[in-house]
Amino acid sequence: MIQMSHFEMYPQIENEVAWYWIDEDGVVCCEVKKGVDQTLELALDSLRVFREMAGRKPLPTIIDIRHVQTLNREARAVYCGAEASQVFLVLALVVAGSSVARSIASFTLTVMKPNFPVRLFATMDEAKEWINTYPIY
Repeated sequence: MIQMSHFEMYPQIENEVAWYWIDEDGVVCCEVKKGVDQTLELALDSLRVFREMAGRKPLPTIIDIRHVQTLNREARAVYCGAEASQVFLVLALVVAGSSVARSIASFTLTVMKPNFPVRLFATMDEAKEWINTYPIY
């Protein structure tokens, strides 16, 4: 049997920051590209993509942030702000093997305190297991 990547199985959207798709369970997934320095403008564009994918209701979301380069203060505020709570029902961040990603995520979550549940995970499988405990209404 030929194994297809998630990019082949599900339609995806791409912008300067990442690739985005909705998986077979209705979970919005995102893989951040290598070497991107996220600014306010890039964060706003990413949130626009998430909003477009989610439609009118917040959805469970998994973001693989292992390749995050930097995330400035304004970008962190976008991802944790009121508008993000209209897009993310719950958010799982995959940080496996990246001390930079783990540090950025831990700092951001401690300082910004988003209004939706967020957890860090070592693998996509762990993130998916946790995400699936939240029903999509």
